Amino acid sequence: MTTAATPLPRLPLHGLSAPTGDDARRVLGHAAHADGRIVDRVWVEVCAAAGLSTGVHLLTVAQAEDLAAAMVAQPAAVGVAGRDFRVRVLSYKLLADQEAAAGVPSRPYDPGFRSAAQLVRSRMPDDRRIAAIAALDLFSEANRGILDTAARRASERLGTRLGLVTLLTEGAQSYVGSHQLEGWPLEAGGTPVEWAFCATTVRRREAYVIEDATVDVLQRANPLVQPGGIVSYAGVPLITVDGHAIGALCVLDDAPLDPRPDQLADLAAIGAETLARLEAGRGTATA
Repeated sequence: MTTAATPLPRLPLHGLSAPTGDDARRVLGHAAHADGRIVDRVWVEVCAAAGLSTGVHLLTVAQAEDLAAAMVAQPAAVGVAGRDFRVRVLSYKLLADQEAAAGVPSRPYDPGFRSAAQLVRSRMPDDRRIAAIAALDLFSEANRGILDTAARRASERLGTRLGLVTLLTEGAQSYVGSHQLEGWPLEAGGTPVEWAFCATTVRRREAYVIEDATVDVLQRANPLVQPGGIVSYAGVPLITVDGHAIGALCVLDDAPLDPRPDQLADLAAIGAETLARLEAGRGTATA
């Protein structure tokens, strides 16, 4: 088990490195720029709040959690970046604990998954997207019910075990709405962005289907597949009125899935209806 005094762990099953102080500063930098703030000043402020040096790199569990909390406490896009970093920290911490308890051995290098992960991370940063996400306030309790309902409707329409509404930021996907989610992903509140099936949905800006992830060359080594148990995925992008693809409405199952065109159309309709409600609510709140 990881403890507050130990460094954030690598994941032996996948050979993936835990997030560092440099990772935190990178996501904070994009967010501070979106907010029109000076990056260095914001970084000094959050490090002071977390009791850390501005040159911190390798982080203990406690330091990483404190740094994430200090970022989340910031307003607007920097607060969103804090949630991004917190998801990465908790994902590594919780999944490493699970793998250690199960005595999981190291897994061979998988070029397909590594290539997909690098592509995803290179395409996520976008200051305008971060600003659009912050404006919608998708983490609020008031909006959670709307998003959970969308996830449930999607799951029921396609007959799958899980339904999710995801938000994609530079380093993480956050679960802002869910249906029947459990285990460490629920506790972490999301996953690193390079594990996110929804990252491909957002990047392509169109429906994305994985019928059987266990044989998919890009996803078979994904921690959500091995040992996570996810076999199939279908998702549609959530695109704002200003044209920003900010996340996805998706379903996942532990059996292969081959959705019909009408089911994907219904999924897209649920997503569009949900996002329209959220954008209308934002307009009312700021009027």
